[in-house]
Amino acid sequence: MTVGIPASADVAPTAAKLSPADQDDLARIERYLESIKTMVSRFQQIDQQGNLSSGRIFLARPGRLRVEYDPPARYLLVASGGALVYYDAEVDQLTTLPLSSTPAWFLLRSHISLTEGVTVIGFQHSPGALRVAVKDTEDPSMGSVLLVFEDQPLALRQWTVTDAQGNATQVVLEDPKFGVDIDPNLFALPSARGPARRSN
Repeated sequence: MTVGIPASADVAPTAAKLSPADQDDLARIERYLESIKTMVSRFQQIDQQGNLSSGRIFLARPGRLRVEYDPPARYLLVASGGALVYYDAEVDQLTTLPLSSTPAWFLLRSHISLTEGVTVIGFQHSPGALRVAVKDTEDPSMGSVLLVFEDQPLALRQWTVTDAQGNATQVVLEDPKFGVDIDPNLFALPSARGPARRSN
């Protein structure tokens, strides 16, 4: 589900045309996102090819993320200390990227802003839902993020990350818990033949 997310390009992102009411909604969203310090949630994920997977996600701002996939998948994704590490246990392979080079960085920043450092490239307000798409203003080639919220009350429910190659991955949250305590050891970066332990 990637409607409203254009493929990445090495050109300055085009800002969406926003009404005063849209700008008020975006200010509400910004305050809400800034209030999220931790989150734990089950999730369903759909990749570019339509493959479905599930698991648990742990988020602690700033800069920390852990994504555990349910069997039979043997993947682990951990962000900490400015790095994003993807571990594939099936082939015992690690892939490491600077966190700031990925669109996921938007959700993990110490200060989430919809006006500073990012460009709102799409916004939609429909009954009961808000959708906002953003790109990094200085480096739009890294990809984009589409956030979907329930409205009244405002609540984050899903996001779609589109990477630099235009591959979109949709994550739908299931019963997310916000403001919860998370064991900091869960954000230890995995290593080959010794990934960080799974949560209980």
